[in-house]
Amino acid sequence: MLNENEIDSFFRALSALKVAGINNNVVLVGSWVEMFYEEYLDDFNANIKTTDIDFLYLNLNNPSEKVYFTKIMNQHGFIYDEDYMTNKTKFYDPNLEIEFLSKLTRQQTQTVKVQNLGIYVECLGGLELLEHNYFSYYSYKYNMNINIPKPAAYCMHKILINNTRAPAKAKKDSVSLQNLLPIVLINNQGSKDFDELYNSLSKKQLSNFKINIKNMNLEEIINSLYLKTL
Repeated sequence: MLNENEIDSFFRALSALKVAGINNNVVLVGSWVEMFYEEYLDDFNANIKTTDIDFLYLNLNNPSEKVYFTKIMNQHGFIYDEDYMTNKTKFYDPNLEIEFLSKLTRQQTQTVKVQNLGIYVECLGGLELLEHNYFSYYSYKYNMNINIPKPAAYCMHKILINNTRAPAKAKKDSVSLQNLLPIVLINNQGSKDFDELYNSLSKKQLSNFKINIKNMNLEEIINSLYLKTL
């Protein structure tokens, strides 16, 4: 469960992104997106246990002019940190750690620099699915707009990458989806979105999907709620 200090830090981070003018160029993709799914989906209760916040950075050429992003984050209570082996940038306060991610570039580098922010984002495979399947959600609870993945895309992404995750994180994702995926599949739009994503999988992705749903104990959920022979 999230505590008040963590939630306060999260909204300070979002405020910093807005001040920097990049709030529309990022998608919240980590487990914290589930706090918005709690409002968006009927009967879903999030169980967030991580203090890591992950944002997918959409257009590496934005912003078009220089922004003193590290200074803005510092003014909102976050300290700059950099991995000197990979140059990966992080921001942290006593409650949370903020990271930015990007899909792999043609150069296949571990990180890539957002020039006008002066930060390096981590490049990971598989993020294209989230890049093409997000929406701008208005939260009445928090009185704000935020870009979040479609719930079906969030679930599909978690399934496809599960075998690449560290054991502890893979297990955490399994537990999370055992809670979330049934809610998505009984939702008309969620079921439709999941079906479209399933039908778009490559042979390699389909193989990963079938192996991973078994390892994640999701087979029974999918076979009973997703009306397709897998």
